[in-house]
Amino acid sequence: MSGIPQVGGELLMMLFTLDSLATAQHGWRWIRDNDGPVMDDPTWGRHWIVIADRNGDAIVVDDSTPDGTVWCHIGSYKVKIAEDLASFFQVMAESMTLEASLDYEVTADDCSTLPQFRDAISAIALRILGPDGDAGFMEFFFG
Repeated sequence: MSGIPQVGGELLMMLFTLDSLATAQHGWRWIRDNDGPVMDDPTWGRHWIVIADRNGDAIVVDDSTPDGTVWCHIGSYKVKIAEDLASFFQVMAESMTLEASLDYEVTADDCSTLPQFRDAISAIALRILGPDGDAGFMEFFFG
């Protein structure tokens, strides 16, 4: 997916541009049953829009809510991350700033995320998103 903006580091995700947004819905909103035609997935909400991808999992905004509730879909499992898109991006921005301030040295020799970095990210998410959002954010990005 060349040309798609990426957020790097431990919070890696690919943000879809307006030009690629429709294509990003394939496999989530639109599915193909064997070799049949593309159709709406009956289990997918009509107001769910995939805005980003993280290792094949989707970050979704529900456009039927006033401020765009953010969910993450890991296969068929979904977890709520934020009541609104602005809060989600605020957590991402503060977390990326923290990671940059640490010169991206946030993993141990075994490639696991350092506990103190995870704790700092969780504190950011808890402050902005509350307990439920913190749990969802941490599960999706570090689970």
